[in-house]
Amino acid sequence: MWPPSGPHLPKDVWVVRHSWHTRIAVARSDVDPSIWPESRELGEVEYLEVGWGDRDFYPEPDPSIWDALDPIIRPTPAALHVGGFDRSPPEFLPESPIVRVRVSTDGFARLTGFIHEHYVHRADGSPVRIRPGYYPRSWFYLAKGRYHVLNNSNNWTLKALREAGAPVAPRRAVTAGNVIAQAEDIGERVDTGHSVSR
Repeated sequence: MWPPSGPHLPKDVWVVRHSWHTRIAVARSDVDPSIWPESRELGEVEYLEVGWGDRDFYPEPDPSIWDALDPIIRPTPAALHVGGFDRSPPEFLPESPIVRVRVSTDGFARLTGFIHEHYVHRADGSPVRIRPGYYPRSWFYLAKGRYHVLNNSNNWTLKALREAGAPVAPRRAVTAGNVIAQAEDIGERVDTGHSVSR
């Protein structure tokens, strides 16, 4: 599946760094809602950005010391942050280091399926919202998986890219800087030139 090939144009995936976390952003128009039905939850947005993290620390605007230490001590429940916006990721997030990676159509479908599989659903099939997210149009959702310092948001980001066929090493992605560095090896920096620490 790598490098992308075939009759279809490759799909863009943006890897975005937010401090020590990373997230994946995609164009909503590229998403097949039969693969990722929750992509329609935020209404008519142009782009979707998704990250995975600790359920208590990630959504908490003012986390306690225990919230920060808990995932170091033991695996904890997880949450997804899904945000929507109407400008390209570099325009909407001008202060964030961003790398654009191009993946195949099949790889993109696998990546969005990977995201879908991390939602926890109610009996009626709807995702479980926890609280509003960081952007005007965003939510935290209850997620599958167990968060730990060695299985964190950065490992998850590269697992998503690996689902798309990208030659990345999620186990080495403990830090956000390493995620951006690995993404740069196969993609293109599209931000305003922030330095990267591996």
